[in-house]
Amino acid sequence: MMEFGISSKLIILVKTTMPNVKCSVRIQSHLSEPIPTARGVKQGDALACLLFNIAQEKVILDSGIQTRGTIFFKTVQILAYADDIDLVARTTPGLNEAFLKVEKSARNMGLIINEEKTVYMYSGKDTSSRQDLVIGNYTFKRVDNFKHLGKMVNKMNDRTVEVNARLITANRAYYGLQNHVKSRIISRKTKTLLYKTLIRPVLTYGAETWALSKQDEYRLGIFERKILRRIYGPVIDKGEWRIRTNQDLYQMYDEKDIMKFCKLSRLRWAGHIMRQDDDDLARRVLLSEPGGKRPKGRPRLRWEGGVKEDVAKLGYRNWTVAARNRKGWRKILKESEAHPGL
Repeated sequence: MMEFGISSKLIILVKTTMPNVKCSVRIQSHLSEPIPTARGVKQGDALACLLFNIAQEKVILDSGIQTRGTIFFKTVQILAYADDIDLVARTTPGLNEAFLKVEKSARNMGLIINEEKTVYMYSGKDTSSRQDLVIGNYTFKRVDNFKHLGKMVNKMNDRTVEVNARLITANRAYYGLQNHVKSRIISRKTKTLLYKTLIRPVLTYGAETWALSKQDEYRLGIFERKILRRIYGPVIDKGEWRIRTNQDLYQMYDEKDIMKFCKLSRLRWAGHIMRQDDDDLARRVLLSEPGGKRPKGRPRLRWEGGVKEDVAKLGYRNWTVAARNRKGWRKILKESEAHPGL
C-alpha cells in the first residue's frame, strides 16, 4: 500500500490569558529586570498545554477530517499529539486536500504551520523522481525518515534506523555520566543503578515494538558491555591485568541482559495488545491483513514473528490465546525472566 504523509508542527499565536504578566531570568544568584509578557503564557505554565490542546482539538473538528477508523479503510487519517500533527493519505491529491483543510481551520484559530519543521515522506516503492511537495504557498522537504514522539519513522519501516538513533542518544547519555561512572568514590552498585535508570531507558525507548535482526541484537549487546566494563573495570589474571569476559560481566551484573530486557518488554506489550478492545487501533493493525503482493526475496522480520519465537521457547504454541488470560500471561512472563534460552 502506497502512503503519503506530512508531519507538521503548529505554532500558537494568541494574546496572554492573564494581564500584566512579567517574567525574570535567574542566572545563579542574579535576577534580571522584569520582562513583560504580552503574548502567550508564562514559560512552564500549566495552562499552556491545556489551552493548546483545546485549540488543536477545535482545529481538527473544524477541518472536517474524519477521525474515526484507520488508513486501512479510508483515504486520509489524521494523528495529533501536543503540537505534532501527522496526515497520512493514500494519494497525493487526498493529502493536499486534507492539509489545506487543516491549514485553513488552524489559521482561523490563530495558529500557523511551521514550514521549517514540516516534512513529507513517501512510504513504499517509489520509481518517480525525488521531489519536494508543494501545496499552495508551502514547500515541504521530502525525507526518508523523521522523528515523531521520540521515535524514528522511515519509509521502509526498517528498525535498524531506530536502533541507530537509540544507540546515538544512549551514547550521549553515557558520556554525560562518564565522570560518575569513572569515579572511585561511587560504588559499583550505584553505578549500575545509574545505568539501569538513566541510560538503559534511553537505549530501549520503544523497544516493545522492535523486530530486531541478529546484527541489531549484537550491537545492543556491545553497547551494554562497554558500559559494564567501565563500571566493573579490569581484573588481575595470573599476575596480569585483562578485561573481563562477557560471562564475567554478566555474573557480576546479576541482571537480565539488554536483549532479554527488550524481549520481556515486547512480550508484555503483546499481552496488552491482545487484551485490548476489538476496535483498538494497535490491535486492529496487528490482526489485519494488508493487501498487495510480497516482494521477491527473503521475507522481512516481523514483530509478531519475534513474539511467536520467544513464546515457543517456553513451550507455548498459540500465544494469542494465552495472552488473553492476564494471570496466565503474567506466569509466562515470570517463566521468561528465568528461562536461559530467551
